[in-house]
Amino acid sequence: MIKSYHARIIHRDVKNRGISDRLLFEGTSLTANDLWHTATLPTDQFLQVIRNVRALLGEEVFLSRVYSGPNIAALGPVGLAMMSSPTLGAGLSALVSYFQLEASYWKLDMRTYGDVTRLSVDFDTDLGELTALHVIVAQIVISNYIADVVGQEQSTITYCLREEIADSINVAPRAIKDRIRLTPYYAVELPTNLIDTPSPFFDEQNWNSSMQDLGRRMQVASEQHIKVFTDHVMHRLCFKSPAGITVKDCASHLHMSVRTLNRRLESEGTSFTELKVRAVDDIAKRLLLSDNSVDAVAYELGYENPSNFRRRFKETNKVSPRNWVDTQLKINE
Repeated sequence: MIKSYHARIIHRDVKNRGISDRLLFEGTSLTANDLWHTATLPTDQFLQVIRNVRALLGEEVFLSRVYSGPNIAALGPVGLAMMSSPTLGAGLSALVSYFQLEASYWKLDMRTYGDVTRLSVDFDTDLGELTALHVIVAQIVISNYIADVVGQEQSTITYCLREEIADSINVAPRAIKDRIRLTPYYAVELPTNLIDTPSPFFDEQNWNSSMQDLGRRMQVASEQHIKVFTDHVMHRLCFKSPAGITVKDCASHLHMSVRTLNRRLESEGTSFTELKVRAVDDIAKRLLLSDNSVDAVAYELGYENPSNFRRRFKETNKVSPRNWVDTQLKINE
């Protein structure tokens, strides 16, 4: 499913261009009334609308009209949370968690790799010819948001695309096109030191309301057996060092009690302690593969004694950190 307001924006714009509802909704069972009087749409129906717009207008016009400029309003409640957040990192974190609820077929994640923080973009359904359009839309939104908060375009940001959509690069805005790198994944990579940039748009009341709303929506989704709390806690642990993050921090962030968060995680088959162990191990492996020494990784993760890190790593992975790195290098040769 996807929230209907995404389609309402498209409907408004194509009507202004004189395109009829018949052409916009061709191949679907949707009507304009569905868009304006229901909260969500089936994913397949929404994607067909996108295909129709793409055929009628072309990708470049679609991108420049619907997602041009700092059109954060196009994201509805997600945009409100992002623009009222205290820092850039908090706003991006809100984007990741909200979008799991707003557009279920999207898979966003945020992880820190030492000096680089990566916002990965993926999908749990095959989008076919719409893949490039979706990836570039995500990159435009993230790029505009970073520029709004920081105050200028960032030449240090990299936009990552898989080779199979390289031919679609020409539809991306120049600010993105000039900094594209072909990789095995779709992502936006930015310097980690930007994450703590304070937002000039911070509004404590709106931010707290957004986080309360997020917590309520997550509880509803969790009751439907969607692992939203697991994903939310993991990306919060992984986009910064997890050493100082507690279950109380994660619970207060969502304006809920520790007991409620623990109960939700338990219903999803995990616990905060288990997720923190996974997060520390995940970050440790990423840092080790980035040519950091074992001691440096230990200190980065908050260990005062590197030998404690070595012992914990071996307990989790059955091999020492150095042997694990050697094995990975052989696999990738």
